[in-house]
Amino acid sequence: MTESNVSQCGLDQEAAYDAEQEKRIAFCYTSITEGGTRLCIEQRLRTEFNVPQATAKTDYSISIARLQAEQSDTRIQLIEQLQAIRLTAIRKAMKRGQLQTVAILCKDLGAVLGETAPEQLSLAVPTLNIVVENQTASQ
Repeated sequence: MTESNVSQCGLDQEAAYDAEQEKRIAFCYTSITEGGTRLCIEQRLRTEFNVPQATAKTDYSISIARLQAEQSDTRIQLIEQLQAIRLTAIRKAMKRGQLQTVAILCKDLGAVLGETAPEQLSLAVPTLNIVVENQTASQ
């Protein structure tokens, strides 16, 4: 019976620590979105929560990883929404005979899909070589 009480206490302490860490991470995340250098944000974290530098660094790393994951997911969703809008606009422009608009939208659509990657552009661009001879040397 005492063992279960001990394990329950252990879980409560872990939950309390996790809650405290989540508060620090949330504070750090907000600080990152407000701006500042890594050292400045870590210092704010140390001052606000009275934690050592190592803890502040760990919390910052977790916060920045969460921000990167969130931004990556958001970017993917926004690209999908933009593609849907472009496809709808292309259909409407085609119905109205607005071929210049269709061409621009198709070019944008291709850019997102990697059609206009630098490798592709370098293959499509013609080269022009100009040679200027020195006339003073030949006289």
